[in-house]
Amino acid sequence: MLIGFGAALFVGSLLGLVSDLIGRKKTCLVFFILHLIVGIWKMVAPSPSFWVANLCLSLATSIFSFSFETWAVVEHDKVDSKPGHRQDILNETFWLMTFFESASLIGSQVIGNWMVGGNLEKGIGSPSIAATLLAILGIACMSRHYDGTTKIMTFKDYRMSFSVYILGDRRIWLLACAQACLHFSIAVFWILWAPTLVADGREAFLGLIYPCLLGARMLGSTVFPWLINASLRTEDCLTCAFVVQALLLSIIAYDYEEIGVLVTQFSLYHACIGLILPLLARLRTMY
Repeated sequence: MLIGFGAALFVGSLLGLVSDLIGRKKTCLVFFILHLIVGIWKMVAPSPSFWVANLCLSLATSIFSFSFETWAVVEHDKVDSKPGHRQDILNETFWLMTFFESASLIGSQVIGNWMVGGNLEKGIGSPSIAATLLAILGIACMSRHYDGTTKIMTFKDYRMSFSVYILGDRRIWLLACAQACLHFSIAVFWILWAPTLVADGREAFLGLIYPCLLGARMLGSTVFPWLINASLRTEDCLTCAFVVQALLLSIIAYDYEEIGVLVTQFSLYHACIGLILPLLARLRTMY
């Protein structure tokens, strides 16, 4: 996992720059190609290298975290140039992306467990086959609708724009710190949540708890349109969500709880994630 996080930190950070230079659609194609490489590797190699697969999937996750969102924003700008109407459509897009992302993760777990079945030796390659087919389908769809008319910036123009609009804006720095803190807390959580539940030899059905956490994230994302329509400042909503997250993690860290209480706190934590992700996306478009 450290290899994957390191790749996402040092290499994934540069992929955003590459995406702006070569175009979002090409970067999204790289996302599917990385999944295709991992899927084929697992089917062909008898014992595939874990660190190579983790490296490719971490880079794909980094691309997913920014490329599809920026592509959606660019497409919305082409459709509607009215500022108010554009922001309303983007708000709906952001929380729906978070909602269906969690739903797809739940569905992929169900399909993967069904394909593996009870015979591990016979069904171990089935999830890789499914991932490969989905990657090929994604590449086919992207290639079919790719028009090749994306406006590409030169590196000199990009450097000037980056210095003015990114390095020179304190709000962007604060937003980047907030995003980094969120991803850091998520990474630490996914490393420690299972050992915390099964501490002292306790039995827990982790395969059933995982979909509950993703379902909580889905419910958290549905709160976003209610808060936006309530005329609340996005910054205030984001601050409250981070405070609730910090309190939940503090309780888990300093108070030993039973499994039911821990699962409830974990679910509330993921509900906050489902709310924070579209809030951060909204602030990125506002700034």
